[in-house]
Amino acid sequence: MLAKLHAPKAMIVESKVGRRRLTPDVILAAFSAELLHHPVGRTIIEARYLGDEAARLTFIDHVRATVAQEKVNHVSAVADIVANLVLQVPLRSQRVKLRSLYKKYDARSKRSLKLIDTWKLRIKSMEKSGNLSMQPLIEKHQQDIELEKARLHEHAQMKAGESLNCPKCHGSGNYLLRLCNECGGVGMLRPTREQIYAEFRQLGVRISEEDFARTFLPVITELVSGYCRQEIIAADALEKRLRLEKFGG
Repeated sequence: MLAKLHAPKAMIVESKVGRRRLTPDVILAAFSAELLHHPVGRTIIEARYLGDEAARLTFIDHVRATVAQEKVNHVSAVADIVANLVLQVPLRSQRVKLRSLYKKYDARSKRSLKLIDTWKLRIKSMEKSGNLSMQPLIEKHQQDIELEKARLHEHAQMKAGESLNCPKCHGSGNYLLRLCNECGGVGMLRPTREQIYAEFRQLGVRISEEDFARTFLPVITELVSGYCRQEIIAADALEKRLRLEKFGG
């Protein structure tokens, strides 16, 4: 549904009165009109699915204001965690594993690894030849390898901060006709309780596990659930409006 907002061509639908054209302009108009009644849900949808930076910042401000009303310390850290969980942005505590998976399974990374292997084989062959004149080329390939490793790390680091989608199965939940063992068939790396707790340390906040379980986790869970409900309500309202635009009534 939301993908239609970026559709390069109008979507053709059948109706009782013939063929109707649901254009991006119509979808955007419906989006603006219907979600006017669901401002928070709209902001989440725009930030999460449409990559709207202004909406993301607006949502973060809303989360901070909401957390500030709770009886909890470390408002900034709690708000950061809640916003990332709702928008499904990887927590810092998840990014090490995501980075490792991207280095292994991402298409760009596979090309880098293949290139590195090629250079290593060339170096091995030249060293085996014993030809001293090949030394400058050997050193050049060694530099190439280090440079490509740095590029690979930078690329994987960037990707690890973008999405929770599993790099191994690319979000499908299956890998080589089997259940993906990295995401458990879910298609994404859901943050665990331990990772949420670890996120506080990543943000420079030291709290005990007991305090986390008793005070912070209930607040985080309640806020995330509430925001997700608002997103679902807004999405359902938009879907109903688009159905009316398609078929009338």
